[in-house]
Parts: sequence; structure tokens; C-alpha cells
Amino acid sequence: MKRYQLHNNSPDNPGYVEWINRFLEFIFKTPLPGGSRILDFGSGPEPVMAGMMEKRGYQVFTEDPYFSPKKPGGCFQMITSLEVFEHLPNPSEVLKLLASRLTENGRLCVSTEFLPGDMKRFEYWRYRSDETHIGFFTAKGLINAGEKAGFEMENCDGVRYISFRLAER
Repeated sequence: MKRYQLHNNSPDNPGYVEWINRFLEFIFKTPLPGGSRILDFGSGPEPVMAGMMEKRGYQVFTEDPYFSPKKPGGCFQMITSLEVFEHLPNPSEVLKLLASRLTENGRLCVSTEFLPGDMKRFEYWRYRSDETHIGFFTAKGLINAGEKAGFEMENCDGVRYISFRLAER
């Protein structure tokens, strides 16, 4: 938890806000109706992205094991997860849990930097140097895990962003 408090993730950090905006541009290429319920899963110590989505007219709830541990009830039209999956000890189970919290045709939007295509670069990959990063994914690996959890891949940039839609039950 102390490691996450060292980040300058505040609405006063223009670089951080721009970084979040790039993710929001990706996920809202397919817009949701105004007032939709969104869960920011892994919102961190200061839920900047949640506030940015609220300004877009959505009902946003936060959940984070350290900073917002109470699980909001109900189902969501979208769940976002910004730089969380690389920290999870069992991402496949989390995918199944998140799928169960979505409405019909609900969406899960994830940001995690995918493994470099050239595995020779892995040794020098900056993402690997963060000791809290315990799991890494290729885009194909995360797509396969999502499919096993009941998702269909909707969009993927091949670098760090992926969106899933809940498959028909």
C-alpha cells in the first residue's frame, strides 16, 4: 500500500490526467448512455478517473482493496480497471468475479501494458522493474483469459488497452 501512496496520481498532475484521458478515449469510443453505472475497480488512493467519468455524466462507484474496500452493490454497465491486472495473484478468478457484476452486454475495460513482442526486451522492460507487478500478459493471453471468464473481446490496441463485452449467457 505504501508503494501506491508514492505516486503523484492527483487531478492536479496534468500528465496523469492526460494519461487517464487516453484510456477514457479508448473506452468511450463505444459510448454508454448518460447515467450508466460504472465501477472503477482498483481506483487507488485518489480516484481521479472516477471523478473524470462522473463529469461525463455517469454514476461511478469505486472499489480498491486498500483505499475503498467496500464493494458497491448492484450490477454495472461497465467496469474499468486501470493498471490493476499486473498486481493480481489470480487474474482469471478476478475476471470471473467481474463478469458476474456486469449487466447483460456489460463491458470490462482494462489497461495493463502487454508483454513486449520481442522477448529479448523483457529483461530491460521498465514495467517489469516494479516489484508490485506480479503478472504480465500478452494481448492474446488476456483475450483467452477473458473468453474463459465469459467475455468477448470488443477492442484491443495491442499495446495496453483492451475492452471486453460480456458474452451472451
